[in-house]
Amino acid sequence: MHDDIVLDQIRGDAIAEAWPFMAPWFASACRRVPTHLTPELILYRATTKQSDLWAVYAKARPLPLLAAAATCLRDGPDGKVCTIETIAGQGVTKWGRQVLAEFETLARNNGVVEIEIDGRLGWQRYLSDYAVTRVVLGKKL
Repeated sequence: MHDDIVLDQIRGDAIAEAWPFMAPWFASACRRVPTHLTPELILYRATTKQSDLWAVYAKARPLPLLAAAATCLRDGPDGKVCTIETIAGQGVTKWGRQVLAEFETLARNNGVVEIEIDGRLGWQRYLSDYAVTRVVLGKKL
């Protein structure tokens, strides 16, 4: 990842402090995509350790956030799968590939064999190296 963009996992004890900066991005994502997720459910899942929250920001200027993401792990037929349940922000062309590469590296280093991304079908144009699997975009690692 470039030194100017940071992907930061939000620790459980920091969720309450980070949430006000993340909630608007999650609200935007939930409005744009037909999903069962709501900002309230994303927060609940994070605080009950069912999912993880991630912040994307410029190192030189942490606020406002460039993006926010929520991920979860599940067992798949070939091993662990990391699903990026939602990711929303502005200027995806500036940080998107860097953030996905960092997610992929973290996943590989932690025994994950596949990353999936839930979201709008428009992501498929941007993520041409991911293939449609069910209703999400997936990429074998």
